[in-house]
Amino acid sequence: MSEWTTGAVNLQRTDISGSKFQEVNAQRLYFDDVSLAGTQINNADLRDLKLDDVNMTGAKITNGNLSDIIIENVQFTGAQFRNIDWPIESMDSNYNAEQTYKPVVFENCKLKNSIITKCDLSNISITDCDITGLTINGIAIDELLKNVGISSKQQQPRIKNALQVRLVSNLAEAHQYYRDILGFSVDDWGHVEREGVGFILQQAESLDDIRPNAKPTKQNFPYDWPGPPATWDTYAYSNFDGVQQLYEEFVSKGAVIAYEPQIEDVGNHKWKEFAVRDLDGYVIVFGGSN
Repeated sequence: MSEWTTGAVNLQRTDISGSKFQEVNAQRLYFDDVSLAGTQINNADLRDLKLDDVNMTGAKITNGNLSDIIIENVQFTGAQFRNIDWPIESMDSNYNAEQTYKPVVFENCKLKNSIITKCDLSNISITDCDITGLTINGIAIDELLKNVGISSKQQQPRIKNALQVRLVSNLAEAHQYYRDILGFSVDDWGHVEREGVGFILQQAESLDDIRPNAKPTKQNFPYDWPGPPATWDTYAYSNFDGVQQLYEEFVSKGAVIAYEPQIEDVGNHKWKEFAVRDLDGYVIVFGGSN
C-alpha cells in the first residue's frame, strides 16, 4: 500500500459482512454487541487484546504467541491443546537460552475427565487438587499411592483455601487499585485474588477500624534478624526471578513501593524481596530465593 488514509471509522447498525482489511492499522478498536462469526485474523498483532463475555465455540488459534495470556471464568468443555511449546530459537523473539520462562498456571480449574497425552510434565506441581480416578500411563493413582501407604482421599485437604479480610476506606478505589495496579482479579463478593494470594476487602465503618500491622521487634531465628525494613501484613512467596518480574510490573503500573528489592544471603542461597503498599497502608511483601 503506497498511501495511507487516516481517520477513525464509526459504524452503527451496519452490515459489513464479507469485508476485507489488508495492511490496516486498527489499534484500540472497540466492538460491542457484534457478530464476528466466521472471521479470520492472520498475521496480526493482538497484544493486550481483551475479550469479555464472548462465545468462541469452535474457534481455532494456530501459530500464535500466547505468553502471559490470562483466561478467567470461561468454559473449556471439548477444548483441545496440541503442539504447545516454549519459544523456539531463531524463530521467536521472546526466546530465552536459559529457558527461565514463567510457569503455566491452572488455578481453580475443573479439568475433570481431561486427557493428557505425549506431554512433557517434568517438574510439574499438583497441589490441593481432587485426584480421584487419576491414572498415569494406565495405572490408577490410588494404586501408586497405596505403595507408600497413602490414599488419594488423604491427599485431599480439608482446608482448601484461606483469604485474609481487610477493612478499607473506599471499597471501589481499593478494588481498582488491586485490579489495575496489582493485577488481581476482583469478583462481585469483594474477593481479590492473584496466583494464590487473596483477600476479602470490606468497607470499614470508621477509618479507626483500619489497622495495618505494626513493625515487629528484632527476632531470634537461627541467625540474628533485625526485623523487616517496613511493616508486613502479607508475605507472598515467589522465586528469585519472579520477584524481580513482579517488581518491574508493579513499578510500571504505578504501585506504591513500600521498600525496594533487597538481596540477603541466607545459608547457601540468596533471598530477594520487596514490598508494595495499598491505598490503606497494608503491605504485601514478595520474596523468593535462587
